[in-house]
Amino acid sequence: MVLNCNEIKTRIDSISLNHASEEVVQEIRIHAHQCQGCREALTAATLSAQLLRVRIEEAEAMHPSPFFESLVMNVIKAGKVVSTPINAFTRWWEATSSILAFSASISVILIVVALMTTKTDDAPLASSTSSNLYPTEAVILDQNGGRDMTNEQVLQVVYTPRYEEKK
Repeated sequence: MVLNCNEIKTRIDSISLNHASEEVVQEIRIHAHQCQGCREALTAATLSAQLLRVRIEEAEAMHPSPFFESLVMNVIKAGKVVSTPINAFTRWWEATSSILAFSASISVILIVVALMTTKTDDAPLASSTSSNLYPTEAVILDQNGGRDMTNEQVLQVVYTPRYEEKK
């Protein structure tokens, strides 16, 4: 049976040359002798098969040490669970959870104390959205009518542009 290039390349891709029958390999070689593209595909497949054969032989030659095998067998017999990242995180959490809880409670206490000790001013604030309660000249000449102003109020009155006062 005469095979075309697509059939040859499909056979080369679908079978391992290490396990192919001699008849199939012979058909591929006959066609590859006449066709340059199939010859290159056969050469690449042959090299891949040789590399794979060498790797398989190397893998078969390598054996784990007896110590490794006995260690694995002892773990299996003891029924111990091999450590996973989740187990490691669980152990870490158990070891540090009390420290983290203590740190969080101290942080909450400090925030509550800071909020309770903040001072609120009863004096009205002059804002850029409302009209100034104090004229600039009165603030500069300290003629505020006996009311004490905060530094923030003074700076806000002095640096508020005039055009905002007329709105």
